Amino acid sequence: MLDETTHEAVPSDATASATAARNVARLRNQKGWSLAYAAKAANIGKSTLAQLESGTSNPSLETLWAVARAFGVPIGSLIGSVHGLSRLVTPRDRTRLESSSHSYQIQMLLSLGPLRGIEISLLETEPGPARMSEPHLPGSIEHVYVIEGALRVSPGDGSVTDLSEGDFFSFSAEIAHSYEALSAGTRGIVVMQYT
Repeated sequence: MLDETTHEAVPSDATASATAARNVARLRNQKGWSLAYAAKAANIGKSTLAQLESGTSNPSLETLWAVARAFGVPIGSLIGSVHGLSRLVTPRDRTRLESSSHSYQIQMLLSLGPLRGIEISLLETEPGPARMSEPHLPGSIEHVYVIEGALRVSPGDGSVTDLSEGDFFSFSAEIAHSYEALSAGTRGIVVMQYT
């Protein structure tokens, strides 16, 4: 759900913030980075990172992507956890992340962690300006399947691909790319493959 005053992500429950706090602190300590150094590497404010690590903020999708890029890990390493082979994810279990500047939301369905290299998310977006996505980790491949609506994908190589319901598209996510909803209620499945 979107908080209309701050446009920050509101996790489905307090455990999402606690999980992100734990994972960010663990990654920062593993790297031996100070809070100031990690914030600078992510290009975010030191107080923003401190609030994220303490679990007292509901970070936007952009903030979590910036932190994940700084640490060189998939975003699922911050908000997800590795599970066994059998797993049921109900709507109330999903971690919802909202863009701070666009009508763009992802819900993490599965993250198998950086060793297995797969993340699956549900994307929900509405017409408006294109949402730019920074490059993902080297070797990343993004796969998009449109469930309903229509989506314009610009994979960053100068091309533009318009997708309709049932269309599937894959592209290298190593360079900046963008998504733009072409119809109301656009939904899709995004699979991130990290090689």
